[in-house]
Amino acid sequence: MKARKLIASCAVAALMAGALYTGAYCAVYSKTFTQPSDFSSGIIDRVECNSIMGGLTLCKAVNCVPYLWIPSPCGGTVSKVEARTGHELARYAMGPKESDWTPCAVATDNEGNAYIACGSQGTGKIVKIRASAPSGLLQPADRTSFDFNGNGSIDQAEVLPWGQDSRVSLYAEIGDKGSQPSSLVFDENGYLWVGLWGEHSIVKVDLASKTVLATVPLVGRPDTMLVGPKGFLWVLSRDSNTLYKVNPLIGTVDTSYNLGSSNLRAMCLGDDGVIWIASSEGLISFEISSGSFMIVKPMDDGGFSGVAMDKNGDVWAASPVKNEIFKYSPTDVTEKTFITVGKTPTAISVDEDGYIWTLNSGEASATRVDPRTNRVSMKAQICEGASCNTPFAADILKRGISPIGSWKTLLNSNIPGAGWGTITWETANYGGQVKVQARSADLPTQIENQEYVDVSNGQQMNVPNGRYLEVKVTLTSTGDSTPILRGLKVNGRNLPPDVSHATPSTDRITKVDHTFEPVSITGVKDPEGDPVTITITGVTQDEPVMGLSVDDKWPDAKGIGTSIVLLRGECDFGNSQKSGNGRVYKVTFKATDALGASSIGSVKVTVPITLHYDDVAVDDGQKYDATQTPEERIAKNN
Repeated sequence: MKARKLIASCAVAALMAGALYTGAYCAVYSKTFTQPSDFSSGIIDRVECNSIMGGLTLCKAVNCVPYLWIPSPCGGTVSKVEARTGHELARYAMGPKESDWTPCAVATDNEGNAYIACGSQGTGKIVKIRASAPSGLLQPADRTSFDFNGNGSIDQAEVLPWGQDSRVSLYAEIGDKGSQPSSLVFDENGYLWVGLWGEHSIVKVDLASKTVLATVPLVGRPDTMLVGPKGFLWVLSRDSNTLYKVNPLIGTVDTSYNLGSSNLRAMCLGDDGVIWIASSEGLISFEISSGSFMIVKPMDDGGFSGVAMDKNGDVWAASPVKNEIFKYSPTDVTEKTFITVGKTPTAISVDEDGYIWTLNSGEASATRVDPRTNRVSMKAQICEGASCNTPFAADILKRGISPIGSWKTLLNSNIPGAGWGTITWETANYGGQVKVQARSADLPTQIENQEYVDVSNGQQMNVPNGRYLEVKVTLTSTGDSTPILRGLKVNGRNLPPDVSHATPSTDRITKVDHTFEPVSITGVKDPEGDPVTITITGVTQDEPVMGLSVDDKWPDAKGIGTSIVLLRGECDFGNSQKSGNGRVYKVTFKATDALGASSIGSVKVTVPITLHYDDVAVDDGQKYDATQTPEERIAKNN
């Protein structure tokens, strides 16, 4: 659109105004963004003006990437699966080829390193899997398992033998022969606690020295652990049907609770101080403050094998016999839904993005469920016989590119009801995509109430007219690369003159003497304030051009193609059989602004019979061309 302002410049959270003059006329609004300084003044979110790459790019970032660490006790391996794609990235051998090391639980530290509890006939083994390099790329010194052929799963040839994978090492040997580590958890002070199933105890391990700092004996065998309120450890024992509360600072059992239910299998920490426990009899709710518990959801056919709470507070429980997971309300434990996930779901966990994952040991798969839609959103192929006594979903902080970012700016045309035309942009697509959207309104406060409209490069925007236009550019990456927005140009749309308030210079010809009255068109305005040229294109009337009286003259209008029309002051006064009611002219015109945009309008001018102030002419229908001569009319009819 045209504007009388300075060329627009962006300001964070500020309005933009622009003006371009071309002599006496206004130019169509135009604003170009090419330099880093152009983009830097907009509102940016996880993008930057990169002078080296020559445009607007996504920022470097440390991203929280969700992963699954999946032990396979029967295969003696641990799989690393990217939760957002379902691709198995690596598979690590746990122990020498002929060993009996059995991975059964996993815990990750703050750096993303994974620690695996492995049982064996000898001492308990804790294996460490080092996290990926910060860049996510293999370093020269690395020789590690990865998806070499890129098929999304790890073949046996892609698993390196024990001792040859640079990221896998025996971290510590714990306990005596037959100690059978069964579970792992990091406490609030960063110490690793290991459940020794064969020794009826849990031990506190210092990562730096790899030494045992404390041993807490239990009556039952520890099967799984979690950290609860105030840093206390909670240990679940299947064989003794007992839940232990352990003080990690002094290394003693604070309290033990016999739950009286058989085959306690898994637990998770819920909201409001509740521990949810999956058992063969159903779902148990344990209230930490009072120590009271009850089976709140009995389940026949084998009960539940896993339990987890999603980020909305709903409780999910896995039924290995029914091949389903159930979603319950945490307040009254009403069943919200159930979903078939795969054969024999034995464990359940929630990833960093909030998705529900189950390990289906009966079909070598992991299923992802979207808790918002209660539907299966992904199924990943994993190693056979997968199971885990602890939550298997974790995350790693990874240096890379922000996955998504945006830049937006608000343009002010200074013209109410201004028109907006096109947005054109240039990109370099090294990975990802650039999406441009816009919305408009006459007031900045109204902008927020408008929906963004997608814009096609160089195509007319489908936004309403308005003084302000907000442009939003969203950059999305794929992998570790970013798209580059090299330049962007916003073009206004020249609106035609407004003829809705057009009026004739005189709407009433008062001298009926057969002479011409000059009439011009007034009240036409250009939205951008440009000069407007009026061209008369036609005149019609509701009375015949000739034959009304002996003094009748013709044509009754002149001035087609000019800006002033001449209208004849005459009308039919009637006779004894029919009274006259005056004449009505309709003048049609074209209004054109300085940039060529035009509108068609019309006005009416009357010739009343008398000069009385309240005498009006009645329009009987515009049937006659007022500019025709008798000869022209005859030629047309012939």
